[in-house]
Amino acid sequence: LAGGNAVALKCYFNDPRDPRDRLAAEWDLLDFAWRAGIRNVPQPLVRDDDAHAALYGFVVGRRLTADELIEAHIEAAADFIVAINGGARLAFPLASEACLSLADHLAIVERRLKRLAALDPTAPRVDAARALIDGPLREAWKKAQADLERQARAAGMDPARRLDPAQCRLSPSDFGFHNALADPAGGVAFLDFEYAGMDDPAKLVVDFFCQPEVPVPARLRPWFRDRLVTRGVDRK
Repeated sequence: LAGGNAVALKCYFNDPRDPRDRLAAEWDLLDFAWRAGIRNVPQPLVRDDDAHAALYGFVVGRRLTADELIEAHIEAAADFIVAINGGARLAFPLASEACLSLADHLAIVERRLKRLAALDPTAPRVDAARALIDGPLREAWKKAQADLERQARAAGMDPARRLDPAQCRLSPSDFGFHNALADPAGGVAFLDFEYAGMDDPAKLVVDFFCQPEVPVPARLRPWFRDRLVTRGVDRK
């Protein structure tokens, strides 16, 4: 800009077949965060709903790798979750693919398997892919699903029972160090909240550890979980 500040223009995916409003999800969380004094996220500047686009303050930083993650980075991630869940929260909708029951988790996997099975017949190696999906992958999923349902019932848990909405917490959903930048001062900024919303805090933790791009080392997992619990982002 003329004053020397840099901004980022983000254009959001939009398709009639996908009802998610990615612009609204990200903007609402960032606007809420900035009003709450949280500054390790991009500043929301202006949005254009018709154009499915928004301007944000430019965040200076570099990508982190899994090998360099330390306790301070995990602490920053946990503290960010605590911060966005502190005080009064807006009436956020559910996060993308929010899961409030075991049945919800199972349904998501089933939907994804169906999408995989709808292969383009002209795609390369489609026959081998179809054989994998309809054979070993489908059989492995059936076994996993049966095991999960059996374990749930053995623990006295109804797979269809849904979490009380009052126990949900605000979640970035696609949360992890693949969507983070280390700034020159040693802090961590967090980005990309297109799927944000209310969700089971247990799923928030699972999302954080299961993202494969910049995986959190196993030795640091208790650090994140315990900090969330001790600072109040649990589902009492």
